[in-house]
Amino acid sequence: MDIALLATINSNEKVNEAANLAVFKMAMNNCKQNGENTADMIEAMDPNRGNNIDIRV
Repeated sequence: MDIALLATINSNEKVNEAANLAVFKMAMNNCKQNGENTADMIEAMDPNRGNNIDIRV
């Protein structure tokens, strides 16, 4: 095989791996942010909400 071709293939694989890693990091950061937002919403909830139910027949 041609050495230039092998170098090009190797370079393309490195670029592809770097792009995959960047997307994976973005997904992890997104999940982390969603978890933090959910925790903040849970903490902000009124603990007395839902204790009383008005029923009329």
